Amino acid sequence: MASYGIDWDDVKDNQIRAHHNVMNAQDGAGHANPFLAYKPYPLHLSHVEVIEPVSPLSSVQLHFLQQSLEALPFFESSTMYHRQQIWIEALRVCEYLMNMPQS
Repeated sequence: MASYGIDWDDVKDNQIRAHHNVMNAQDGAGHANPFLAYKPYPLHLSHVEVIEPVSPLSSVQLHFLQQSLEALPFFESSTMYHRQQIWIEALRVCEYLMNMPQS
């Protein structure tokens, strides 16, 4: 079984520590309230570019999928069994939609 935690060998590696310290500067170090330490904002912000996924389904097909899933009697259930059943049904509906002749 994989375990997660601190890699103590890397913690002791000076090159890794130096890189970490440069890239994770403590802008608000020493401030009594850590939630106020970065006001008005941190000096260094991370940039994460998220590309919008392209769906193989048309808007009409997506609507059909949504309606099909919402019609399930257990759609609002939070049990893992019902969540699994919703995913299985979603896959079934998507396979059906992808195998339909295009008009």
